[in-house]
Amino acid sequence: MIHLKFVSDDVNGPFQCYRCGDIFETSRGVKLHLSKVHFKCSSASYGKPRDFQCIICKKMVESEEALSVHDCQMLTAPLERRGDRTCKICDIQFPSIGHLSSHNLNFHLLEKKFACDQCDFKTKVPKYLTTHIKRIHQQVKNNALCMLCGKVFVSKNVMLNHVESVHGSGEKKYVCDKCGVAFTSKFYLSKHQNDKHKDYNLCTLCDKMFPANNTSVDLRLHLAHEHQIHCGLKDFYTCWKCQKGCNSVKELDDHMIKEHEMRKNEELCQICDVKSFAAKQTLKIHVMESHDLDLTKASNPPFIMELFNVMKDTRIKTGPKKGIPCPACSKKFGAKTTMERHYEQAHNKESHVKCKECDFTACQRVVRKHYLHNHDRTTKYDCDQCSYFAFHPSHLRNHKKRVHEKIKAFPCSNCDAGFNHKSSFANHLLKAHNVVYQFK
Repeated sequence: MIHLKFVSDDVNGPFQCYRCGDIFETSRGVKLHLSKVHFKCSSASYGKPRDFQCIICKKMVESEEALSVHDCQMLTAPLERRGDRTCKICDIQFPSIGHLSSHNLNFHLLEKKFACDQCDFKTKVPKYLTTHIKRIHQQVKNNALCMLCGKVFVSKNVMLNHVESVHGSGEKKYVCDKCGVAFTSKFYLSKHQNDKHKDYNLCTLCDKMFPANNTSVDLRLHLAHEHQIHCGLKDFYTCWKCQKGCNSVKELDDHMIKEHEMRKNEELCQICDVKSFAAKQTLKIHVMESHDLDLTKASNPPFIMELFNVMKDTRIKTGPKKGIPCPACSKKFGAKTTMERHYEQAHNKESHVKCKECDFTACQRVVRKHYLHNHDRTTKYDCDQCSYFAFHPSHLRNHKKRVHEKIKAFPCSNCDAGFNHKSSFANHLLKAHNVVYQFK
């Protein structure tokens, strides 16, 4: 039972709950609300109505400046303080509150009403706009200083990745479990896995593909929103005839044969030449799960090209490999000078020199380029259209193309979207148009 000691109501109401924004005519009403709904009542949690509210956690603040620096509790509070991790709208449970918060931002908070007045950047969260202005336009870094070389980074995580990869022991102790390639840091291992070993989920009802992760959340959300099918963390292998959820592709294929009288040997996997399936949907899932294929590579066999919806980059040459081979490995190059530079950098370690500002080592030409890009601060290049500046002319040119000229390196031919990076373009094609972009 809740016991409250109430003072006489303030005649100058109304009062607002600063935890959620609700308005009450009396102080007694807002105190009772705080105790019953938010389980805590303090004088700092209510008062005269405020105009600025966090659109994620609903907290009310007194000014726009306070809102821009507000730490949203939905994103930063410890897990035990946040309770249930289930989206009430989608009825889907997430493995962590971070996943739930990202889901709310991406699916239920649609309006990007906070816009940058210096470029076309827009965001749903005011704090992200403040961070964007500081990093991009004011060139402010968060004092994440590397104590070994003095370099400043935009965040502590970026600085720690730098320390581990540049100033670490050099031991490649992070090994990819799919191809065996080793890396000096978790960051580069994760980047390698995301780039080289992309995984996909397939909706068996409409043949749409999604980037896969350990919770298959994109596929599960698609099933809930588009097909009104709610599934758990495992039973998302859905029968397209009766909507039964299965826990594996084998269970789904057996279900199709037993319950819907489909023939087992309808679709043969041409990669393993052993397994056959009752339908093309289960064959596709088998290929994605059982064979370590990078669908973005031009070297995939014709069987893969026919099975999946793949769009080729016209700049990729798919003919037989020709060129000058490296004497130390199997790579081939179009010019002798390119091969020699590769050999010097990758195999002739004795010729490497150390950067005078940090522990980076490479051949003389690469170290000189590294120094100019990372340490040389003698020449400052100012943008003539905004406050941006850079210490390398190529960075300024890229800034002008991206921000002022609105030039995108990868425009989408199916819609008005455009992107500056291949990976972002590939993700867009997959999510928006169900197309795998072959760019390697």
